[in-house]
Amino acid sequence: MTETAAQTALLDLDPLSVPETIVRDAIAKGLRANLAPDGTDTDRTIRAAFVRAMAIGASGTQRGVRIENAIIDGPLDLDFSTLDGRLVLSHCQIAEGLSAREARLTSLDLSGSKITSLDLSGMTCTGDVLLTEGFRASEGARLQGASIGGDLSCIRGSFANEGDPSFDAHNLRVADVFYWRDVSVDKGAVVLTGAQVGALADNLKSWPDNGQLMIDGFTYGRIVYGDTSAARRLKWLEKHASNDFQPQPYQQLAKVIGEMGHRHDRSRVMMVMERKFRAQQARDILSGGDFVWAPLRQPYNYLRAGLHSGWDKVLRYLVGYGYRPWWALWWALPLIFAMAVFAQKVWDEGDFAPNAPPALMSASWQSLATDSSVANPAAVWSCTPPNGADDEDYPCQMQAGRDYETFKSHLYAIDLFVPLINLGQEDAWAPSTSRGDWGRAAHQIQWLVKIIGWVITALVAGAVAGIIRND
Repeated sequence: MTETAAQTALLDLDPLSVPETIVRDAIAKGLRANLAPDGTDTDRTIRAAFVRAMAIGASGTQRGVRIENAIIDGPLDLDFSTLDGRLVLSHCQIAEGLSAREARLTSLDLSGSKITSLDLSGMTCTGDVLLTEGFRASEGARLQGASIGGDLSCIRGSFANEGDPSFDAHNLRVADVFYWRDVSVDKGAVVLTGAQVGALADNLKSWPDNGQLMIDGFTYGRIVYGDTSAARRLKWLEKHASNDFQPQPYQQLAKVIGEMGHRHDRSRVMMVMERKFRAQQARDILSGGDFVWAPLRQPYNYLRAGLHSGWDKVLRYLVGYGYRPWWALWWALPLIFAMAVFAQKVWDEGDFAPNAPPALMSASWQSLATDSSVANPAAVWSCTPPNGADDEDYPCQMQAGRDYETFKSHLYAIDLFVPLINLGQEDAWAPSTSRGDWGRAAHQIQWLVKIIGWVITALVAGAVAGIIRND
């Protein structure tokens, strides 16, 4: 509607009521029209058609329409309109709702107003949109596809809608900050799927529970004036509703808090995402297997799911899905310690022998190894007494192996467990399978320790190198 058409529409509304005359005169002077300046209960009713005519340009001022404490009678229809100035309807009552679909506005301020429904679908606003300080939409607010060049603030606003979303902002665009703090959502879902905002300023209590939050595809450049800790943010993501796990909200949160410098919190979010994603994979496995013969399908699926779950627990508790590679130390150190204690026991029982063929075939070793009166040939030959033995029983100057590698149980355990290093212990000593039960047991156990060591070392190396973690 052009300004001339708006003026004609205003003339068609004559005669104007007293409140409408007050509004017209105040706006003509570029002032805010307050219909209850002293809080008294006077006649505050103005027609929605009058507000529409004034907003579109009948006042002849570019400062827009600023009305406070009015009761607006009828539906306020601004669909497909272009408003040159600001539209301020603060602390007003709009019983039949406001619609500004595909409209073009400079700014919109509905702070403190009570409204049934608000429809801003496809609206373009170059400035701020304020739904704050007691604003209430009892039948929901719709902002699908709206584009806001400034802030969208819902601080201390209230939204409700029976059966439909109370705040539907699918594909919303906000250039600056989206404020969602101290918001009350009585009924209906909050939908932000596909929305993009420059920054998010929120608090946890403002988001609805019970599966009433939808944020898949919601992107934001940073988090301001709010808690960025992983603990609090993960509680926010737990409110997100979906039938199947959707990783995008977790990836978005991890990206933002990582760029803000919270690297530890970022990795925690990614770990939770991995756990939930793999749990979803397990559920998919149990419901799949259509290519398998029907009688075998369930056992096949359970087998696959079991293997998947086992490998998931290895990655989760061993290296934190690649984000906590140092966790492997808490598993490796007890295993190394246990192997060191066991290896010392095998040594004390006399069930170790040199692992170098020249030493093993030497006359001095053979003499001791075949002497049934010598309980621990390796200890005598190398002058390495067992624990608790008297050093005088092992005179080093008399033994041919005194310059050989000295046996150290803890170094031997590390040598077995960590395949990437060589401390010389495994090359020098090996448990003998022919000298006793301890040696035979050690010969078998060493292979298990090596396999575990290879697995843990490979996972740690992969985590550090970024092979497991896919950033």
